[in-house]
Amino acid sequence: MNLETITKLWNFFEESLAISRDIGDKSILILSLNNLGSVNQELGDPIKATGLFEEALAIGREIGEKPAISNSLYELGTVSLARGDYLKALEYVKDSFEIRSEAGDKRGMSYSLNSLADINFARGEYTSASEFYKQSLKISRELGDKSGIASSLTGLSAVLLEEGELEKSLNYLNESIEISRNAPGNKKKTSLSLYYLGWVNLRKEKFEDAGKYFTESLILRKELGNGFDCVFSILAIAVLRIISKNYKPALKLLSFVKLYVESNKLALYKTEQTTLEKSISELKEKLSREDFFECIEAGKLLNMEEAIELAIGDLEFGNSDLEF
Repeated sequence: MNLETITKLWNFFEESLAISRDIGDKSILILSLNNLGSVNQELGDPIKATGLFEEALAIGREIGEKPAISNSLYELGTVSLARGDYLKALEYVKDSFEIRSEAGDKRGMSYSLNSLADINFARGEYTSASEFYKQSLKISRELGDKSGIASSLTGLSAVLLEEGELEKSLNYLNESIEISRNAPGNKKKTSLSLYYLGWVNLRKEKFEDAGKYFTESLILRKELGNGFDCVFSILAIAVLRIISKNYKPALKLLSFVKLYVESNKLALYKTEQTTLEKSISELKEKLSREDFFECIEAGKLLNMEEAIELAIGDLEFGNSDLEF
């Protein structure tokens, strides 16, 4: 879905929620709340999304509708992950998995397992993440669920990237991208695969290829309207700007990323947070005090559109003296 479609859905779900409240059908009300929560999460408003999911969960528990309860728990887990509340995210998703497991909902189980993997990956628990991704992948393959297969393959590729297994990571990514690109409505998954493909190429010092993939991921994420996903790609491109010795634009982008995450009460994954902090520290040594603080303040003034425009300009590469 692109931003225009998401905005139309937002308006539709707002109307649906109002009607559901008027007629008092609690099952439809839960569905409307979860749908609107998902749209708000996609548009980068985790606080609003959390409130909607919590209301849906409370109503689901009130009427004892277990599928609705498991869906709300799952959604609360994903939004807690984005906010960096990993323990709460694990609690929500584990509860959703238990309900889905009791009901024999294999597709739901695979999604909950994949979410558990994402949470563990975000906090740097790569062994646990790998096990959950593999369990999710096994179920998705049994079901023939291409979307689920693509998600787990991308997750496994990210783990292998962290472990330095670049060729294995690349193999998983190529399979995931092939699936995502041939399946309708999978732009979000494609953008994630492209993002990690960029990192694989960066680690292999194929900087032009890395720039191409990071840019493609950012353009897709812009189309989808998810600001938080865009921030990850902008951070990656800032790293490439440092490698190309284009320090001032890099620092403006890093400053933008830092403020965006903090002001929206979000949390980068462990690796990205470390990269952000390390990169800012490196640039503090490379720029004059005046230039450093000028770029920090300039980055704070950027809006998302301006940050994306700055990020996707031409990249030129020299020999880097930084290690990532």
